[in-house]
Amino acid sequence: MLSAEVRQKILDYSRENRSCRWIAKKLKIAHTTVSRVLKSGGTKNKRTRSNAGRPRKLNRADGLKIKRVTMDRIQKNSLVNSRIIKNELNLDVFLRTIQRKMKTMDFTYDKIERKIPLSKSTKNERIKFCKKMLTEDISTNFIIFSDEKKFSVDGPDNLCSYQKNDVATLNLPKRQGKGGSIIVLGCMVYPDKFYLTKTSSRMNSDEYIKLLETEIFPFLKNNIKASERGKYWWQQDNASVHTSRKTRDFLMSQPFKSLQWPARSPDLNIIENLWSICIICLYVLNIVFFSDNYL
Repeated sequence: MLSAEVRQKILDYSRENRSCRWIAKKLKIAHTTVSRVLKSGGTKNKRTRSNAGRPRKLNRADGLKIKRVTMDRIQKNSLVNSRIIKNELNLDVFLRTIQRKMKTMDFTYDKIERKIPLSKSTKNERIKFCKKMLTEDISTNFIIFSDEKKFSVDGPDNLCSYQKNDVATLNLPKRQGKGGSIIVLGCMVYPDKFYLTKTSSRMNSDEYIKLLETEIFPFLKNNIKASERGKYWWQQDNASVHTSRKTRDFLMSQPFKSLQWPARSPDLNIIENLWSICIICLYVLNIVFFSDNYL
């Protein structure tokens, strides 16, 4: 910090038409310091950096507009990003500039989560289903869970991770184009009975009914006593082949009651645990399946 005596000497030398560098050399200080003292007229004022550098392309009003547009689109559940904001407000700046401005306002980028849109009628159907399960006291021990699962020749469809080092690495087989797959239909009966069968990838109602009539239901009748079959519920999802008129008429003629699954509902099915076990047993050894028949 310069003393009042040094400041006065700078002003005196300046009145003698001395240059800033000459004064700086004479007083053994930086020439920028001399220039700053002369600009301030010798008064003590702290150097501020708020206006240093290039002028900002986005002023305070632009920031408020960006925040208003962003909040409006979020409340309307609409997509919002820097490109949309630039086009809507007609801003003559780079996208990165808008992104930096949004970051200062605590806006962050995140992946959009997919959620099933639920209407009022769909929510009411869910409530009715829950009330039915509670009032009729339907036990999961008397529900026959069923589902389809696709097994690919190239390995599981989901992401796989493993522990590795610089020496040992693991690779999954990869093919160009479709390597092939099979669709398996399975059902489970409490406590430990299950049945798996291969189905067509484009199964229609007639094929589904034939599969139930010749394989699935004979298996169930062999494992469930005739006197207890009326207690069991047949559960299936809302695929088109499951909810067609032909399929519903066929299920009405069977001794098992049909459990109506509400539309747009999560697949709360314990058979998913069976699929998980099958995947582990099938792909854990990293075996290459050369065709869907071999799989």
